[in-house]
Amino acid sequence: MEKQIFSQNEARVHSMLLKVSWGGVVVGVLMLVGIRIAGLSDLLTVNQIIGAGVAGIILFGLPTIFLKSKVLLSVMKYLLIAASIIFVTVLCYLLPQLNESFAFYYYAVVVSALYLDPKLALFSALLSIAGNIFLLSVHPELIPTVSPPGQLGARFLAFALAAAGVYCFIRLARNLVRKVANQQSSLFSMNQYL
Repeated sequence: MEKQIFSQNEARVHSMLLKVSWGGVVVGVLMLVGIRIAGLSDLLTVNQIIGAGVAGIILFGLPTIFLKSKVLLSVMKYLLIAASIIFVTVLCYLLPQLNESFAFYYYAVVVSALYLDPKLALFSALLSIAGNIFLLSVHPELIPTVSPPGQLGARFLAFALAAAGVYCFIRLARNLVRKVANQQSSLFSMNQYL
């Protein structure tokens, strides 16, 4: 019973996350177009905007195809979280002048809670930190000028704390689902006995 509940939840979350992700691609590309049209970035080119759109189509198109053809379902949640983090990294890479763009990574850490999988929460936090480190290495201008070690330490601590909070939520939710599943199984058994 418990496995069935988690399996049904996972299928629902896959569907919801894909819908939100496709919306994120559309909004992300429209944001880039708006920034370009408004002249807010001298660095952003039409080719980069097209590249971001293509990246979004590939990153979320493949999981959409895999989900419909029931391929790689056992790792789908990892693929979707990784695709989300990579797409956020693409957007942040294209807009290095947005110093606070690292906050986009919280999306993946928080959304991993929907899967009720503690390992996925840790995976999303580690991948988000890796994405941040990548951005800092290719865009050193994103490194804070006032106390860089302190600010970067605080940023990564915030990711770790977000992951820890999500992890605690997941543990509590999983225990609650287990209790409900066990009680439902007991009631079903008692009902059959009567």
